[in-house]
Amino acid sequence: MTKRRLFTLLITGLLWIVLCGQAQAWHLEAFGSAGYGTAEVQDEAKSPNMGIYQLGGTVGFNFVPMFYAGATASYQKIVQFSETNQAHGNRKGSRPDIAPTLGFSFLVFHLKYEYKMWGDYKLDKKTSAGAEVTYKSPSGHRLTLQYSLMPLVRIGVYYETIEFDKIDQGGVESNLTKPLDLTHYGLALAVTF
Repeated sequence: MTKRRLFTLLITGLLWIVLCGQAQAWHLEAFGSAGYGTAEVQDEAKSPNMGIYQLGGTVGFNFVPMFYAGATASYQKIVQFSETNQAHGNRKGSRPDIAPTLGFSFLVFHLKYEYKMWGDYKLDKKTSAGAEVTYKSPSGHRLTLQYSLMPLVRIGVYYETIEFDKIDQGGVESNLTKPLDLTHYGLALAVTF
């Protein structure tokens, strides 16, 4: 199933629920997170250590009191803590993201799953020839476990891993023989409405 088809099915399903009056309530959430991880290519001698800062929001519908489905949009700023060298270069960059999302709540605990399939990873630095570098065709997951500090505020931890199968250098797109794997984990803070 293509990404466009999956997204169309998700939006159509959500609209049908709203129009038929089956949704119990909206789920609205704004969040921020800070994490630590790597941006590595398989068999790389040493992968750079990365810091990932993210701001975003989730919109969904509660089908039953404990479960919701929707979409998450976010923006990630990715910084590199390791020194730049010939082996891996500078992987500092950014990526906007839209992901289908499922959520589950039980008492004061909340679990949120996002399937990552949109959002290219554009590097800040250009090649020595002046070409922009963008990693494309993402596929991955994010899992966030949160605890309610008070009725509208949640704090938690997350784990995210995304593989990029294509690279665009100066407008020329090609498949990577070994995908770039961006993996990170950290703390998340959310406010629900």
